[in-house]
Amino acid sequence: MPPRLPLPVLLPLLPVLAAQGRDVRRRTPVLPPSQVTSGRLGEEGEPIRLVVLGDSVAAGTGVADPRRTISAELARRLHLRHRRPVEWRVFATSGLDAVGVRELVVEHADDLASASVVLVSVGVNDAKDLHSVRRWSRDLDALLSQVERNAPHARVLLLGIPPMEAFPALTGTLGWALGGRSRMLDRAGARVAADHERVRRIALRPDDLPGSIEGFADDGFHPGPGAHEHLALKALAALG
Repeated sequence: MPPRLPLPVLLPLLPVLAAQGRDVRRRTPVLPPSQVTSGRLGEEGEPIRLVVLGDSVAAGTGVADPRRTISAELARRLHLRHRRPVEWRVFATSGLDAVGVRELVVEHADDLASASVVLVSVGVNDAKDLHSVRRWSRDLDALLSQVERNAPHARVLLLGIPPMEAFPALTGTLGWALGGRSRMLDRAGARVAADHERVRRIALRPDDLPGSIEGFADDGFHPGPGAHEHLALKALAALG
């Protein structure tokens, strides 16, 4: 397990991390998000309204079959559990940090107003960009507060930050460093989420990630469809 890595410890390593980061970007394919960003299951009755917000995981990046993204998987399971129609929408962009996701929440306030469930995926880019714990905590708190204001009747689910050292694309010093940073930010995120009454955080442990490179998307960075299904099941369980 990577150690705690406060930013001052990483400063001497920044040239190495930058070089390894450039190498990862050069050899890693850029994968598209899912082209399907909304849907409805079932016809009769008042629908459950699911909104999925956030980064590339929320966007379904690297999942070729749109039926296997976390949004579609969770919508299908909500429909089966409650035997009610489910309408789902996705507002997500690859690369967004907590500030960027909050801007999405503001932009789509009207769509969130009637949401029943909101799932938020955020944090990997804050870790990747070496945001401080203080900055991340402030930005995540502002994001969750914005979601609660704009979706006043929704149950809010927050995906934890996965342990990034498990990503096949991140090796060597870069994987070690980002693994340590992701764990630090994830612990801080748990403290922030605990202060929000309507937010349920979904912790992500190493065994929640694919056990081999085949379980990831082709870039070795994003989760594959099996992982999306697993995350949807954890989200469903978090709803009780």
